[in-house]
Amino acid sequence: MNLPEAVSDYCSSQYFLLLGNGLKSHAEQLLAQWASSVDEDLDFDTLEASVDAIGRLDIPLRAKRDFPKLLNAFFEYLGATSTNSNTDAWIDALSEISVTYSKRIREDGSVKGKTVTRALKIGRNDLCPCGSGKKYKKCCG
Repeated sequence: MNLPEAVSDYCSSQYFLLLGNGLKSHAEQLLAQWASSVDEDLDFDTLEASVDAIGRLDIPLRAKRDFPKLLNAFFEYLGATSTNSNTDAWIDALSEISVTYSKRIREDGSVKGKTVTRALKIGRNDLCPCGSGKKYKKCCG
């Protein structure tokens, strides 16, 4: 069973009825969006990127903040009902991701981006980083 089919099955199951009312309102839409953006070979980086992508959607703040809980409930459903052996690893990764994800959601619903640092720029007249002692423009530049 692929993930989009599993989302459909989950949303019509007894497990879905056990979710809190705050999670149910956007659950099927969010899980379908998430499942269509990932594949069965879900690793940490892909999971983190897919959760961040949900945070960028134009949905209510509460739905954004509660998405990791919803995804965790979905993974638990998968672990209980399917033969997918990766669900325990996904749950562990999600618990780590959800900590940083919740800190990145602002009060207005926008998502803080990750800090990107640039490498040190080498000027043409600086010494070459290869260690030759020549100017960069005469050596590797």
